[in-house]
Amino acid sequence: MRNSIKNIIFSAARFLPFNYLKKGKYPTLLPFYHTVEKKQPQYIGGYRVKNEQQFEKDLDFLLKHYEPIGLNDLKNQQNIPQNAMHISFDDGMKSCSNNIAPILLRKGIPATFFINPSFVDNSDLFHRFIFDMAKKQKLKLSEELKTYPNKASLFKQTEVKESILENNIKNTAIYMGMHELKQLNREGFTIGAHSMDHPEFYNIEPEEQYRQVKESMQWVEKHFNPSAKAFAFPFTDYGVGNALLQKIHTENLIDISFGTAGLKHDNFPNHLQRIPMEKKHYQHASRILKYEHFYFRIRGLMNKNTAERDD
Repeated sequence: MRNSIKNIIFSAARFLPFNYLKKGKYPTLLPFYHTVEKKQPQYIGGYRVKNEQQFEKDLDFLLKHYEPIGLNDLKNQQNIPQNAMHISFDDGMKSCSNNIAPILLRKGIPATFFINPSFVDNSDLFHRFIFDMAKKQKLKLSEELKTYPNKASLFKQTEVKESILENNIKNTAIYMGMHELKQLNREGFTIGAHSMDHPEFYNIEPEEQYRQVKESMQWVEKHFNPSAKAFAFPFTDYGVGNALLQKIHTENLIDISFGTAGLKHDNFPNHLQRIPMEKKHYQHASRILKYEHFYFRIRGLMNKNTAERDD
């Protein structure tokens, strides 16, 4: 039912002018991506990857309507224009340095790259990548193996069924190395944490949630010493309570954190919601943002445009 309503809203929003929809007071626009590739990688099944031309079209639309700001501006919340935006990229994939950064530099767009330390230099692999590629290789796997708690079993089963699978992915050099991250930092981009190895936080215990945040933030601070300490929850912040947010803020592990609930306010200070810009099927930024703004207005009529969570 809920998805049907969203589909109706999405279809209706496409006919409305964006200049009309964006009038009014909204949260700061926080679009995010993962990668930009010439074609869809075999190991990514959860979203449609955009190519460079599609990505640049998105950026041109964003720049037409919004003013890019840096992470420090977002953290300090001082003199931020109404049409401000901050763009970010998750998972630390190699295309961030090869394809994305040159485009951002050419267009003068600041950005933050959220990194999983365990994946740097391709030392480990995201469990969903293994699962999605195994499916592409026609391996029969239980859907339960798709989740983080079953990561060890997934790796064991895929290795037994087809030992080349893991090496196949590793040989593509999916992730950036430390030298590439350092280069991004020298170029003026900010580096944040995205957990150690990308678990679904709704599938792990509070103690493990805390460890994932703490260790990944300590890694970022050790290697980059950022002036704005930022953490983006992997997948979503669903399953994350205010108690954890309070703890990591109080302990000064982070200055600012992010969820992925779309264009929404949040009831916790300095915890902001981002907009996923990669969907199951290709959608230009204009269609995504039309839907987000229209849906924000509709939720506002019911006082439901603020993300809330349990204490």
